[in-house]
Amino acid sequence: MAGWGVYVLVRYLLQSQSSNNLIIQSSAFLAGFIYTFSPYHFVRATGHWDLAQIQWPIFYLLFLFKYSDEKNRANLFWLGFFFVLTAFTAQYYAI
Repeated sequence: MAGWGVYVLVRYLLQSQSSNNLIIQSSAFLAGFIYTFSPYHFVRATGHWDLAQIQWPIFYLLFLFKYSDEKNRANLFWLGFFFVLTAFTAQYYAI
């Protein structure tokens, strides 16, 4: 889920930068792959399960950018929802 979140976030951020869809898709896939299989994720999963929950801050950032671009209730709802999930799973990331 963390990799998919990074994929969606990078694709969202790069859509306004480039018109080449293949480059955007490839870059987003590579970023998601790297984020999913990063050593940090695996090291934290062995001892600190709460710090291994790295998917929620990514979705929070995605909707933070979406809300800054397009202020509507749906983006605000999802922004709050993912912040609450982030705060409940790891207070360290919420701070």
